[in-house]
Amino acid sequence: MSLKFTIPSQPNELTVHNLRSICQYLTVRVVLPFLAARGLRLEPRYANFFLNQRDHSPLEATGTIEFFPPPMFLGQLGELLETIRIELNRVGISVGPLTQALRSGRASTWVIRIPIVANPNARSGPPEVTMSSNAGRIVLQAVLGYSAANGRYELPVKDLLDRVANVTEQQVVAKSTCTLRDPTNPRQVRVMPSPLTAQRIRRCLRELTDLAQWAAAHRHARIEASPATQ
Repeated sequence: MSLKFTIPSQPNELTVHNLRSICQYLTVRVVLPFLAARGLRLEPRYANFFLNQRDHSPLEATGTIEFFPPPMFLGQLGELLETIRIELNRVGISVGPLTQALRSGRASTWVIRIPIVANPNARSGPPEVTMSSNAGRIVLQAVLGYSAANGRYELPVKDLLDRVANVTEQQVVAKSTCTLRDPTNPRQVRVMPSPLTAQRIRRCLRELTDLAQWAAAHRHARIEASPATQ
């Protein structure tokens, strides 16, 4: 179970600030119109034609995405790839040479690798923040003092920035205690600060700060955290 942080007043519009959003953008702006022009319609949520390579985080602004063209496109692949280049160039994204390879031994299963080498839109969309429910409980409740209503947190942006700024290292260490094996006596356990938990708290606070600063810069007043849905 995890918590996903969102900005309720953020319009539900296409962005191109990271690899995940670029994949969605190309699906909606290139592939779905290509299908529609040929009398085929597909819901965007079922159109998983683009994925980021496994060694690239989907939250990075640059990296390599992989395009798995539908078999009916193979005869028009050159036109489709040129449309992809034009659309990415339109939003200022620079791409390297596209490479094509068989995904498997089947001749009809191709993958096109599209290297995103420069993306000036990295800050055009909000940072994506998701944390485990346990980490969220520790950070939001124990460290920052927020309470949940029906599993959902409402975080005023200015208040969130103020609370994070006032968190001390002593508070982080105090909230990171758990039962660990005693380093002075391996046969016993005792309650003591966990370096891994403290590191996780600091990381979550940094991510919340980045999101809140983006929201403040774009005049959003509130952030919500709610259980993530698949």
